[in-house]
Amino acid sequence: MDRPAPVLVEITERLERLPPMPQTVSEVMQMSRSEDFAVGDLAQVVCKDPTLAARVLKLCNSGFYGLGKEVTSIQRAVVLLGFEMTKNLVLSSFVHSVIQGDFEAYAQTSDGLWEHSFGSATACLALAENTAPDLVEVAYTAGLLHDIGKVVLASLLAERFQEVIERVKTRRIPFPQAEHEVLGTDHAEVGALVAERWNLAPVLREVIRSHHHRDVEVSEPRLAALVRLADGVCGILGVGAGFDATDADLDDRDLALVGLDGDKLQPVLDQVMARVMDVRGFRLF
Repeated sequence: MDRPAPVLVEITERLERLPPMPQTVSEVMQMSRSEDFAVGDLAQVVCKDPTLAARVLKLCNSGFYGLGKEVTSIQRAVVLLGFEMTKNLVLSSFVHSVIQGDFEAYAQTSDGLWEHSFGSATACLALAENTAPDLVEVAYTAGLLHDIGKVVLASLLAERFQEVIERVKTRRIPFPQAEHEVLGTDHAEVGALVAERWNLAPVLREVIRSHHHRDVEVSEPRLAALVRLADGVCGILGVGAGFDATDADLDDRDLALVGLDGDKLQPVLDQVMARVMDVRGFRLF
């Protein structure tokens, strides 16, 4: 089906209105792709953004970490949190600021979409720790951003919401398929365009695009599988779930890709679900 021209123009305009990735976030993401940096460098970047610096200190001093004494130095906070956690916090802070307003077309509020994004990031990281340690560094980011396309499509889709819902109900098709039939695209494809606008790594664009489309070719199939599984876990648990969570499941092919079969499956799922429920409702910001 050809994408309707007016819809394509509107999507392009909405993409252009998205805020660019701040310099602070870009610098931290660049550091994550390099081995030539020190903790002091990361702390220096964080200090450029007073709001972000305050959030780093807040997280470090929260009961979530239970360190027992107040941390007042950004450099000390970065040391205690570690590079990966600090990087995740920096990116999460930016994504949280982008997810604003209600997402009626997905039966989600901004809080709901954030809860689902944060829960998926947590689940993806926990799954990677158990099944693909080499993907730990990118797993959180991939889980966090998988639904970012909803930010662009939400109000556009709301105008044709009844048409989409009618297709879902009468033909019993997945929500993303109905999105595509009505708009000529879906939030997964648009999410990949958002990732491109923010100059994120190609592997992230691929897994965002493929989180509802297993037939999309990706360079890291295991990461794509982890994101789909994390999304499914949050859908099953009802973590920030919208209409598209009605199709939530854990595909056997994805489980096999990451080696979660037989006796390994249930213990890992139990651990992942417990991690997700631990952070549900946690106010990161």
